[in-house]
Amino acid sequence: MLRDFLIGLSLVVGSTTGAFAADSALTGKTLIDGNSVTVGDIFTNAGRHAKFVLAPVPKVGETLTLSKADLQRVAQTFRLEWQEPSDDITVSLQHNAIAVDAAKIAEALNASSIKNDVSDDASFQVTNIDQPMIFPGLEEPEITVSDAVFDPESEKFTARVTISREDNVLRELIVKGNATPMIAVPVLRRTVMPNNIIRAEDVTLSSIPKKELRSGAFETSDEIIGMTAKRTLPAGQVIVQNDVTPPILVKRNEMITVVYQNGPVRLTTKARALDNGAKGQTVMLENTASKKPFEAKITGPQQAEVRLNTI
Repeated sequence: MLRDFLIGLSLVVGSTTGAFAADSALTGKTLIDGNSVTVGDIFTNAGRHAKFVLAPVPKVGETLTLSKADLQRVAQTFRLEWQEPSDDITVSLQHNAIAVDAAKIAEALNASSIKNDVSDDASFQVTNIDQPMIFPGLEEPEITVSDAVFDPESEKFTARVTISREDNVLRELIVKGNATPMIAVPVLRRTVMPNNIIRAEDVTLSSIPKKELRSGAFETSDEIIGMTAKRTLPAGQVIVQNDVTPPILVKRNEMITVVYQNGPVRLTTKARALDNGAKGQTVMLENTASKKPFEAKITGPQQAEVRLNTI
C-alpha cells in the first residue's frame, strides 16, 4: 500500500515541486512521535514539503520499512538533492509509543491481591476494554490494581487500575470482567490406547476452570501414573476414575510366587492364579500340590502374600 502511494506522489506534487538548493540527507530517525510518517521524518532539508504525509504511523509494535527504491522515489518526487549511496540501504520506522491492552491489564490483575480471593490459578478476562490504550514512549508503564472486589457466585470482578510511569499517572480507570477459579489437573500428552499403561512421560498438568472439573477426576499425576487405560484416551483429556484401572500384575492360570507370613516365620512357594489381579487386590490361588484354593493379596508382578496362616 505504501509503495502504491509513493508511485502516485509524482502525479500529485511532481509538477509543482521546486528544487531545493540545500543537500538532503537521511535523518537517521527510527522512532515516529506523531500519527503520520512525513517527508521530514526521513530527509533533512525537505523545505516546505517536510510535513507532507507519506503514510500513517506504524501500529504499535510493527515496523514500516522503506527500501532504497522507496527512498529514491520520495527524493525524486519532491526533487530533493539527495545523493543515494551505492550500497543497498533501508530505513525502518516504528511508532514511539506503547500499548496497554486488556491482556496486560489481566496480567496485572493476576499479580495483584485479588488473585487470593479467586484461586492460585485464577484466569482474568477484562470485558470493558475493547481497544488498546496508547501511551508515548517505549518504556513499559507500571500497572497497579486497587479497590478490587470479587463476587464468587457470579465470578465477576471490578477493580481500579492506575497506569503510571515514574510516579506520573498516565491513566486511571475502573475495569470489569470475569475471574475464573482454575485448578491444575493431570492430562495426557498423547493418546493412550486401551490396555496400555499410563507412564510419567504421558502426563502433564493443565489448568481448567474448577466448575468444569468432571466428577471422579484425578487431581494429581501420581494417581494415574501406572494405571491401565480401559478405553482410548485422547491427548489433553482429563482422566476420571472410570477411564482407568490398576494394571494386571497376576494373570489367570499363570504360576506366581506366594509368600506365607506368620510373624517372624516366612515361607515362599509357588501357586497357580485362578483370577486376574492388580496390586492390592485379593485373588484366588490354587495350591499346586493339594489343588486346594486359597486367597492371597497381590503385592507385585507374579507375586502375592498370605498372612497369619489364612490358608
